[in-house]
Amino acid sequence: MRKVTRKIIMLGMSLVMACVLTTSAFAQNLAEGGSPFEGIVAIEELSQNKDYLRIESENLAQFSSEFWIEHDSSVESYDSMRNSFGRSRDGSIMYPDFYGGAFIDDYGVLNVFVKDSIETRSVVSNAFAQSLSASGVIIRPAQYSFNELNETMDKLNAFRINNPDNDVAHNFNKFWLSNRSNEIIVELNDFSDEQIALFRNTVSDSPMIVFIESSGFATRETIINPGNRINNVSMGYRARRGGINGFVTAAHGGQTLNATVHLGGTTGSIVGTVTARQESGSVDAAFVQTNVNVTPTNNIINVAGTNQLSTTISEPGSGTVINKIGFATGHTHGRIISTNASWFVDNIQFTNLTTADYHSAPGDSGGIVYSFISSTNTRPTLGIHMGSSGTTRFFVKANQINSALGLTRY
Repeated sequence: MRKVTRKIIMLGMSLVMACVLTTSAFAQNLAEGGSPFEGIVAIEELSQNKDYLRIESENLAQFSSEFWIEHDSSVESYDSMRNSFGRSRDGSIMYPDFYGGAFIDDYGVLNVFVKDSIETRSVVSNAFAQSLSASGVIIRPAQYSFNELNETMDKLNAFRINNPDNDVAHNFNKFWLSNRSNEIIVELNDFSDEQIALFRNTVSDSPMIVFIESSGFATRETIINPGNRINNVSMGYRARRGGINGFVTAAHGGQTLNATVHLGGTTGSIVGTVTARQESGSVDAAFVQTNVNVTPTNNIINVAGTNQLSTTISEPGSGTVINKIGFATGHTHGRIISTNASWFVDNIQFTNLTTADYHSAPGDSGGIVYSFISSTNTRPTLGIHMGSSGTTRFFVKANQINSALGLTRY
């Protein structure tokens, strides 16, 4: 591991509530010892649980100070690298053909795949590799370019969407671009040699595809309670639509267009109305326009006080340490697995999701997902939690949500 000399601000804190909804009625009831808003009270009680805070602190402390220094530097290098690439008219990144993807390793160091050998690399890509090496980034040879990997993902998505009644399509419900291994991973429900051969003959015989056995049960994580309009999903981040204040949550679990949204059950106070939603493609999200007496905030409450969720939206790379907050499991953390994953669940094909390995449970859907930059004490917005399949967690990118629903962070 490389020697590190930069000073680090350690994360030793406990984050347990994202984007709190505050109202004058809520403050009054708390002062009187009441609990009108069930969802908020559950999280407030969690923040006072010393056992929970201790366990959370221990989990975050598993990463050394050296790791955090390298990690912060790698996140900055990854962002700079992506920003150096051109963009198309629709704003999407135009990856150069020599670029094969990137990931942050277990030491916190950024690894970048570059296609072709040093001898055959173009002058442009060679200069690119040299500039990254100078900043301490590890350059790895890639068999496939990031463009080739994404094109294969597009082909698999197209087959899955265009063949809803096909038995082969039904056999693969989850697949993703593996940033760490420069390949495509496809999970098969029936992991037999016959089904692998059938896939290669029917869908794609690309050598960049690797098959594994399905990890099992998949669910978008809500709790369905009779009569609950919001069905106990979690709040994500605050946003504006057409100059109107509100917040983002999951679209599934009862957030239909024009639905009245309550905090907790039907006896809870009404906080707003769903005015926009999408539950397809790369988005599973709803925008809740809040009532005039409800104020969404960017506050993240912890034992030492209040920290702000940044309005900056980020799309960090594989291996980045991230955080999730939902009312079911509170604050959990993990690392990004894939930045481009597809998931067929509840008869809907979702694409361009991000996967990670943090812990979650039913009720966490819609909860905020964010990263932490220790050197600047900032918490960029990443998106909202969606669900799980086996040990894999899925979240929807904030950039995709805001673009689809016409939202801005504030």
